[in-house]
Amino acid sequence: MRLRTLTAGLTLLGTALAVSPAPAQAAVQGHGDARHDVVRDDAGTDRPAPDNRTADIRRLRVNHTGTALSTTLVLDTIAKDHWGVIWQVKTPEQGRWTVQVLKFGQTKDFTLHHRGKTVACADMTKQVTRSTGTVHVVVPRSCLDDPAWVRVGGGAFASSSDGMKQYADDARLDGEVHQAGLVLGPRLAAG
Repeated sequence: MRLRTLTAGLTLLGTALAVSPAPAQAAVQGHGDARHDVVRDDAGTDRPAPDNRTADIRRLRVNHTGTALSTTLVLDTIAKDHWGVIWQVKTPEQGRWTVQVLKFGQTKDFTLHHRGKTVACADMTKQVTRSTGTVHVVVPRSCLDDPAWVRVGGGAFASSSDGMKQYADDARLDGEVHQAGLVLGPRLAAG
């Protein structure tokens, strides 16, 4: 099932999308996402799920400063349980990194992954504001090996408590998700 792979396996870094090199842009980038474009895994086939609000991304904001990468996803609603947000970060030297914030039952996870392994990053912070549907993460650039630029994609997912219904949204796609990973934005140089 494609969504099951996305929700359970985004910490395994997907195949990089082929993109021609481009110069890095300013350090801040915002991206609005279409409303009601969530998809549901229905027996291995992605189906539109426009009524789902718990995985529906409204905005992605990325700020790459001289000291940190700050990323924010704004969702229509944050579920009480069984949800997660994921950012994939591509850097020039080290490839893809994954930052995830998850809540499934008693399990809460806030981690940085690189090449399939958890990376220790003591100064990484997160803030979840349920009233505004906002999940904000700050990752020190030193934890990403001080990249000259980054490209960032954001995704959200939610599931029923039994895991039988799974929903996902990619901030940079309308009404679909890719099994290979999140769609990345433009290069952002450290500002």
